Amino acid sequence: MKNAHTVTCIRSKRGFGTLEMVIIIAVMLTVAMLFRSTLSQYAADLIDSVFKESIIEELENTDQP
Repeated sequence: MKNAHTVTCIRSKRGFGTLEMVIIIAVMLTVAMLFRSTLSQYAADLIDSVFKESIIEELENTDQP
C-alpha cells in the first residue's frame, strides 16, 4: 500500500514545474499589460539615449587625431 502511495505522489508532482512556469508567465504578462505605456516610454527613452547623434559624433571626433 505504501508503494502505491509513493507512485501517486511522484505522478502528482511531475507537472508541478510546468504549472509554476505558466503562473509566472501569466503574472509577467499581466504586469506588462498594466504598465505597457510606462514600459514603452522607458524603452523609447533608453533607445534614444543609447543611439543619440551626439554620442556617435563624440565617438567619431575622439577617433580622429
